[in-house]
Amino acid sequence: MMSFILCKKIFLLFWAIANVSPLMPFGTKADSIDVLPLDPTFGPTSGGTVVLIKVHGEFHDRERLGCVFNETFVSGYWISGSKVECVAPPSNSTGEVMMKLVSDELSQYSEKVFELSYVYYDEATISSIHPKSGIVQGGTTVTVSGHGFMNSTHLTCKFGTLPSAGIFLSQNQVSCRAPPSVAGSVHVSVSNNGIDFSVDAANFQYVQRPRIFSLTPNHGMLSGGTSITITGEQFEIDDHYQCIFDQVTSVDATRVDFRTLICIAPAWLSSINVPIDIAVNDNDSFYAGNFAFVTNPTITSFYPHFGPRNGGTIVLINGLNFHARGKARCRFGGKDLEGRMITSTQIKCRSPPSTNTISKTEGNVSVSVEISSNGVDYYKAPKRFEYYENCHASIIAPIVGSLLGGTTVRLRGTNFMNTTSLSCRFGENIVSATYFNFTSISCVTPRQSFSGVERIVNVSVSNNGEDFDSSPLQYRYVQEPEIISVTPLFGSIDGNTKVVMRALHFDTSTDFECRFGENTTARLIVTSNVEAYCLTPKVLEESKVLLSVGYHGTLYFSLSHRFIFHFLPRVFIKNAYPLSVPLYTETSVFVEGGPFRNYPSLVCRFGTNSISALWHSEKKN
Repeated sequence: MMSFILCKKIFLLFWAIANVSPLMPFGTKADSIDVLPLDPTFGPTSGGTVVLIKVHGEFHDRERLGCVFNETFVSGYWISGSKVECVAPPSNSTGEVMMKLVSDELSQYSEKVFELSYVYYDEATISSIHPKSGIVQGGTTVTVSGHGFMNSTHLTCKFGTLPSAGIFLSQNQVSCRAPPSVAGSVHVSVSNNGIDFSVDAANFQYVQRPRIFSLTPNHGMLSGGTSITITGEQFEIDDHYQCIFDQVTSVDATRVDFRTLICIAPAWLSSINVPIDIAVNDNDSFYAGNFAFVTNPTITSFYPHFGPRNGGTIVLINGLNFHARGKARCRFGGKDLEGRMITSTQIKCRSPPSTNTISKTEGNVSVSVEISSNGVDYYKAPKRFEYYENCHASIIAPIVGSLLGGTTVRLRGTNFMNTTSLSCRFGENIVSATYFNFTSISCVTPRQSFSGVERIVNVSVSNNGEDFDSSPLQYRYVQEPEIISVTPLFGSIDGNTKVVMRALHFDTSTDFECRFGENTTARLIVTSNVEAYCLTPKVLEESKVLLSVGYHGTLYFSLSHRFIFHFLPRVFIKNAYPLSVPLYTETSVFVEGGPFRNYPSLVCRFGTNSISALWHSEKKN
């Protein structure tokens, strides 16, 4: 009876021992301990993952515990009365294993334990990242390429020491957003479980946000194609840049250097002013400036169509849709220079010098004409501009003429062209010219409004009516003497008749002359500003000629100031009677000879006394 009772007690003791948890000190009930899920529940095959086991209930810290991963035992570490940490050992294969929380006494492995699932995976590796840099403000989306990435809620990237949640794209790609940091280089690594990060890492460069200084041009054509230059700083060589128009349309930008980007504007449907943002690596974007899309300009005409080879011709270009948003630019045969926007339909340009040689055999040189309102987009005129060799006048005759104009002058020189715009310029007055040949033209002097007695002006010529040569020729305008009377208007063919002229104004400093007919001249002696005289020259026979006043043999004033002078044959006396008369008496004396003319001024002279004569016939007075 005793033995039965003893045996029964021993059986009950072993039953109690078998049903007490090895996790708990003796006297603690097993059902008072509840194990929660592991954290993390997976790790790399390389091991080393610190796995946290949490339980409901209290452990006594004197209890020594461990973990068994499959068949591998590792020691556990108390964190608190309800937390234990174990470091996962390496594994030769991937996949799920059972992790047991046990006493570290080997003899109790087979005893009642808690078992939880733990998964081994291949360690994540990184081969590259893109982009390799981003701004210190953070926010750059970085694509990490490599192998072994898992679609888990713990997928994490780390930039240096700063974590960032990862977005699973595939087993070979993860996307992360760079957190804010200071400028400099950091390592980027990836963890599938948020704890074990890849050993191999890529470098990511934090840089200052690019600064924008200017965007030029500020407008372009609806047809697109405008090259836009963005200047600033911090444009990194490894970054990818884009220009975003109106937050809708993006185009790739070309990095020229640390301070310069270039974008090509897209085509646009209508005229509009839109913002341009610069995007870095498809992520960071910031405002660069505004850009206006405008209607394409059209050139309809320009004038003049030609100019001298030394340049400087002012060319007026006419057309439509010339935009005043920027400075006008002109281009002659590829040579670019600044123009002036007059209106939306007219631009003024000055032609540059031509370096091409102009020969008489090959003719003038022509170049294309283009305009631009933004210095980038150029539009061509339908007609070409022609360069000619500079014309030059070297001789002018006569060199003096009336202030009233109307004097025909002849000019000789070189490179005159037979154009409708061939011109002469007298001072500031321009008149058309008549073309004779390559070296000879003529012009009619314009009227001068100068109120003095004379004026000297420069004379120049132009083939296009705009560009005049720099010849040193001068022309003298003089005021015509307004002649009131001339006496006498006849005289002997032997000459030496004193002809007195009266006028409203004679210039006492001017060397005038009298001309009798077409060729015979005599000096006009000015005795006052209202009177002058000249002595008639000797002629061969009786004649009636025009008497005119001229200047230095080159100028003879208008016909309104010309008079008819009669050269008379020599008068001879054949007989006179009576040949004696009483003193103090009036006696008629008949004179025979001739030829006598029935002029009021016919006189007889006795000694030094002259008396009027009565004409009877050409042979008798």
